[in-house]
Amino acid sequence: MSSENGSLQPPPQVLADFGHAGGVLVINGVFVMYDGSIMGNYSSSRWGGGGVRVWNGIFTMHNGSISGNHGFDGSGVRLDGNNDAKFIMHGGAISNNIGNRASVHIAMGTMILNDGAVSDNTGAGVAITGASAHFVMNGGTISGHTVTNHGGNTFGAGVHLYNGIFTMEGGTIFNNTKNGTSIAGSGGGGVRVDGGVFNMTGPNARIENNQAIGTTLSASGGGGIHQSGDGTVNITAGVITSNSAQRGGGVFVSATTVGAFNMTGGSITNNEATNNGGGIYSSRAVHSFILPATAFNNLNIGSGVVFSGNTAGNGWSAPPDNRLPHIATTSASIWNNPLNNYDINYTGRLGQEHGITTWAELRAAINAAPANTPTTLFILSSFQAPTNADGDAIIIPSDRQIILVSTNTTPAPANTRMLTQHNPSRRHFTVNGSLTLGQNITLVTGANSGGVQIAGGSFVMSDGSEIVGG
Repeated sequence: MSSENGSLQPPPQVLADFGHAGGVLVINGVFVMYDGSIMGNYSSSRWGGGGVRVWNGIFTMHNGSISGNHGFDGSGVRLDGNNDAKFIMHGGAISNNIGNRASVHIAMGTMILNDGAVSDNTGAGVAITGASAHFVMNGGTISGHTVTNHGGNTFGAGVHLYNGIFTMEGGTIFNNTKNGTSIAGSGGGGVRVDGGVFNMTGPNARIENNQAIGTTLSASGGGGIHQSGDGTVNITAGVITSNSAQRGGGVFVSATTVGAFNMTGGSITNNEATNNGGGIYSSRAVHSFILPATAFNNLNIGSGVVFSGNTAGNGWSAPPDNRLPHIATTSASIWNNPLNNYDINYTGRLGQEHGITTWAELRAAINAAPANTPTTLFILSSFQAPTNADGDAIIIPSDRQIILVSTNTTPAPANTRMLTQHNPSRRHFTVNGSLTLGQNITLVTGANSGGVQIAGGSFVMSDGSEIVGG
């Protein structure tokens, strides 16, 4: 390579491999880049780094640029050959490099991104593929990458994790696009996790404004994160926001393994799915009114997770009757349960059309509720107890925990659901277990009729509930 004004310039023709590196090959030792540029270099080997290849040793980049280089895999920088290989990026830019897979490829060793930009390269921004490979993102940005499926290439656009560990403490992955064309199982605009472990741990870490597109529904999953295979995602903090896809605008979880996606903190906000699952799409979805314990069990969502502002093209759904212990948060874009299709792809009650409309339906639903499990029953319209024996008080058994809510919880007279009991000497409910009246539920009593009898159980009236004479 010739040198001019602190820049490495391309040769007049492609040299044979140059030790499998185009610009700089670090076999052993230290390479420090304070400024200048490495540009227009070529590696003719599929294993070569177009700009820099670190076989062993340390490459530290403080500023400058690595741009316009060509390499099949690692067109900007490639780490491999030894677990001691390290690339520390404090600033500068890796941009507009051209390759088939990724601009930065970590096959072995460690990359630490503290600041700077990996942007607008052909192929993925960063790929981690070796079992001992580790990518630590403390700051900086990864943006402007578009990956289109060709020949079965399902790489994610921003970061692709095939093996090893990706730890995201800070920084932003944004404005990346995965085009899955028609290949099923594609997706991952921001991050794709096919194997290894992705840990998102910092409150300043952001996955934002990424998208997954495709010509078929199965080819567009996970605008922000796509999980598949034996990969695991663990999130304790951070923000997944304003991403889009056909399914799973924020996150798509493909694997059926228990605990494939674990989130105990952070937020999933303002993501959009044109189909279902604005915040998260789970392949383990079940859409019955009462969910089995195995439903959605590839997700583990803690009580501290925040959902808000997510949407889905197929609309929102009233949640199921029971809550799942592994989806603990009550934060939601609508209702008080993220299993509403806007946040997580439960579609059992799209448009809320399946609420309870008669005294008999309410009695049957309470009797069918699972034992010792909080069960929410949605009241679609007002109704009255029949005047015959079918209008007797509804008994809440000792092992039932029933919560009654209106299908529309916005405070307004039109949204109030009135349950009327005018049969003499008959109550609405006899409570041996647990009964909670939720928002917009009103019990209408008559002379010596209606109301609640507590017979050893517990009765709770929430804000917006009423017992009135009428």
